[in-house]
Amino acid sequence: MLMGKLSVPPDFLTAASANNIGLVYGRQEGKTEWSDPICLTYNPQYLSIHNPLPTEEKYAIRGLFKDFTPDYGCDDSGAYDGGSALNKIVAVARGNCTFVEKTDMAEQHQAKAVIVVSSTYVSPGINQTSDIHRFTIPSGTMLKSDFIKIQKLGKTVEMMIYAPEVSDKLFDPCMVVIFLLAVVCVAVGGFWSGLTVIERQKKQEEKEKKKREKKYPVWKYIPIRTSTPKLPCCKSQLEVKNLILYALCLTFAIVWAVERHESYAWVLQDILGLAFCINMLKTIQVPNLKICSILLILLFLYDIFFVFITPYFTKNGESIMVKVATGGASKSKERLPMVFVVPKLNYSPYSSCLNQPSMLGFGDVIVPGLLVGYNHGIDLNVKSKKIYYIATVIAYGIGMIITFVALELMQTGQPALLYLVPCTLITTFVIGCIRGEFKLLWNGIKKVGVPENSESPPPQPDIVTSGPDTASVNNVNEEMSSTSTIDSENRSLIRK
Repeated sequence: MLMGKLSVPPDFLTAASANNIGLVYGRQEGKTEWSDPICLTYNPQYLSIHNPLPTEEKYAIRGLFKDFTPDYGCDDSGAYDGGSALNKIVAVARGNCTFVEKTDMAEQHQAKAVIVVSSTYVSPGINQTSDIHRFTIPSGTMLKSDFIKIQKLGKTVEMMIYAPEVSDKLFDPCMVVIFLLAVVCVAVGGFWSGLTVIERQKKQEEKEKKKREKKYPVWKYIPIRTSTPKLPCCKSQLEVKNLILYALCLTFAIVWAVERHESYAWVLQDILGLAFCINMLKTIQVPNLKICSILLILLFLYDIFFVFITPYFTKNGESIMVKVATGGASKSKERLPMVFVVPKLNYSPYSSCLNQPSMLGFGDVIVPGLLVGYNHGIDLNVKSKKIYYIATVIAYGIGMIITFVALELMQTGQPALLYLVPCTLITTFVIGCIRGEFKLLWNGIKKVGVPENSESPPPQPDIVTSGPDTASVNNVNEEMSSTSTIDSENRSLIRK
């Protein structure tokens, strides 16, 4: 399946500026160094309008930590008996009663804050308008995995809670990295694809030449040395440089597989993705614009369906494409390695809480890249100074920029092909019409060989050598070979 998803998960920088994300720090009592920050989601409507969560460290809520889990901290709870919560930051388990009831109990017993331990991030809800601005202490949720980190700090832990202000206008360089990866893949892969088209045409001409030579009872090759032995599993002779290259590539892939969960693994995955996409574009070519257009339009609709339509059919309203790309709710958190991954590169106090990466599916590179490669092949055939190739690469870059703008405005994952397909296809159509070559583009370059009934002089024997220690002899028949011709329709269009 081709990934057609440019995805940025929920932006914690924007959430923090909206005052529903806070930071929790912990340290063992008596020590001076705080732990790494942990995210706390809270509802600002709980707090008194005159008592918001502090935004500076010097005004942070501080207190000793009191762990009441697995108690739920509801009205019938006995955890608060004996004044154990006085001036402390307490933690209770999620469930059995509402967030309002948990917060009310903590405030009645003069706690400084209450943390609800949950398996997922959730903002405490409000049941009725009378609960708005009702409390003077914050109530928020913390992931269970993060809560375990607090427990490991020691028996007596001091905690600090505040919500530092950050600008939601911070520019993230990760978008530049994704843009460069995509454009470089399309440009290099498309250029190589065009060269491959010409190379295949030449090979086809050689095959046609050999077919004509079979008419004459003349020895084509006169071997004068035996060939170098080959491995049974290989079709051709293996060279040392190829073996070294295979070993390096295999080692690189194994290192990524072992280290794929490390913080730096995205670099290895993106390098592998770069090589994969370029090789796919070099290997796969479309015969004409007609087939290419049908393919791009179908995948264009496919991308829109899985990103924008499937949320209406899922229980949690999440796109199937997002689940496939991010691993969904699986415990392993394995991600499909068919995407370019770039983590957030700008610094923020909230980065260590949840630094979800930005992702671009390989399909958003390969699918438009097929059109770029086809256009380069047309350029080489009609000798148009690469006007189709350059224009389509520029159009692809513009489509990526439009995707980023849509991502920023909508704050949700975007089907990149929604913007890339129109940009590249329309550009190709317009240039083809202006140059009067649209019919050639639509039907493709049709090659025909020399007719079967044509007569050509019998070929002369070729004397060739094989083996590592012998010099090759020039083919004496080289000057007598004939080349295939372009049909009259293509020739007239190219002449224009």
